[in-house]
Amino acid sequence: MHYVAVIDKEPGSAYGIQFPEVPGCYSAADSFEEIVPNAIEA
Repeated sequence: MHYVAVIDKEPGSAYGIQFPEVPGCYSAADSFEEIVPNAIEA
């Protein structure tokens, strides 16, 4: 199964990731390298 992920980053904040097809499923990370492992955990 595949899901679309949306990653965003505002200046001075952490990276955020959300899954539009899975309401309430989101995560964040301080670096881009950490966002995928955190998303898998979510």
